[in-house]
Amino acid sequence: SIEDVLKNDDFVDSLLCPFDGAALFSLICTLNHSCSPNVVIDYGEGFGPARANVVALRDIEAGEELCFSYLRKQLPLAERRHELLDYGFTCSCPLCKKEEEEEKKGNAKSRR
Repeated sequence: SIEDVLKNDDFVDSLLCPFDGAALFSLICTLNHSCSPNVVIDYGEGFGPARANVVALRDIEAGEELCFSYLRKQLPLAERRHELLDYGFTCSCPLCKKEEEEEKKGNAKSRR
């Protein structure tokens, strides 16, 4: 069935590669990426009417930017940055900054 085919992420990615990250949801298109997101996008299930809900992962402060992860899985810093090159930027979210600082500290200690 088509549902079974669409469950194979690698196959779908190979078919839709040029459209990866494209969306038809005008509000969701404006949300930026974070490796430590405060929202997720719930596209529902099945092939009914297209709908998407933005769901908070934690309490969100007034004025705080809503961000979701463009990546489907948790990866180490270098792999996340490599994956995000397809989107044309180097991530500088709080998680990436923290891990980058930890790497720098680790490298500085190993040089001593």
